[in-house]
Amino acid sequence: PLSMISGITTLDLLKKSKANYERINSEGESLLKKLNTLFKEGKFRLLATGQGSMITIHCLKEYLENPNPLEIVNNTSKKREALLQLALLNRNITGMHGIGSISFSHQPEHLKHLKSVFDEISKPLSEIEF
Repeated sequence: PLSMISGITTLDLLKKSKANYERINSEGESLLKKLNTLFKEGKFRLLATGQGSMITIHCLKEYLENPNPLEIVNNTSKKREALLQLALLNRNITGMHGIGSISFSHQPEHLKHLKSVFDEISKPLSEIEF
């Protein structure tokens, strides 16, 4: 019974957080577009996919203009992905698959910082040959 009460209370609190969900989903979609614009303009071997507040960065063996899911899977570079994770960790950014999910605690300045980090690392990360 105690865990049921706790669960119901948590769900009630989350229902009252609709504005926060709308904010992080909107910020996530905006960041996704900004990252893909950066990647496309530089023809970088990176691609951002996601929905709402969830973003995954795909590290690719080669630049793909408009890849479908199968092309993304077939062109994934695990070595480039490991270097991306290292580059992000060295800049105090952690997340599953590059970014992961935006949370209620993330503020616009955090997302601006994240975008500036990708401005810095995308070109060198894409130019490395394996």
